[in-house]
Amino acid sequence: MCPKKTWTEQHPAIQPRAWLTERARGWAFKQVGAHDGAVSRVASALGVGWATIMRIVTACDKPLIDDPARLDAPRAIGMDETAFLRATGQHPTKYATGIADLTPGQPARLLEVVHGRSGVMLTSWLGERDDQWKAQIATASLDPFRGYASALKQQLPQAVRVICV
Repeated sequence: MCPKKTWTEQHPAIQPRAWLTERARGWAFKQVGAHDGAVSRVASALGVGWATIMRIVTACDKPLIDDPARLDAPRAIGMDETAFLRATGQHPTKYATGIADLTPGQPARLLEVVHGRSGVMLTSWLGERDDQWKAQIATASLDPFRGYASALKQQLPQAVRVICV
């Protein structure tokens, strides 16, 4: 009998043991990121599993998330909370606060999602930004939650606060 051997053809367009070419990986990342496509829809379009696309998004997104420049230059910001886990007998409602760049004339972009809904949380997040970053913010949009207003008054005193209801 012949000894069993296997081989994999190598090509710069596709990584070893990959399901998709580099071009398809780039397309998938762009569909999920820039075009707000659902991971499941992109996976279905390419004939692969959800986990395959999510691994691509995670691998490609990490350098973008870790880049401090992603927070640069907002002239207007907005924040709003989302209840992501409703209250039960075992725990209270859990919130996350989204903080977005709402600079006029540019597409809105999500700057950060922070666990919780409190003035302390927003004060802390804004406190991590340098004075130059904070000084350029002229407008802050918020819901009527008093905690956000207090944090903005303390951290961004120059910003006009606009209530969204």
